[in-house]
Amino acid sequence: MDHLWWLERECLAFAAVQLRDLERYMGIVGVEVRMPLGEPWRVGKRPYGRSALSTAAACLKGFYLHQSSLGINGELGKKLDKSRLPSRVDRRRSFLGHV
Repeated sequence: MDHLWWLERECLAFAAVQLRDLERYMGIVGVEVRMPLGEPWRVGKRPYGRSALSTAAACLKGFYLHQSSLGINGELGKKLDKSRLPSRVDRRRSFLGHV
């Protein structure tokens, strides 16, 4: 629900959302991202924890993939279908391969 309220405040329709908007939203709720986030959102509330961030990202991805399957914002659906954030296991594997 928080994401839908944020979309309304940002004046973004489902068809206009881009991957960068989702990254910015996730940065606002607690993910470390290197970009300007815009106006503060969730003032006075703590950032989401690691588990909540993972759940929120999965829900957002599933929601927008479903929207894409309905014919809304197919471009975002294609990008989300091909991209994923690295998990802690992936980062550890990458680090061990580097060492």
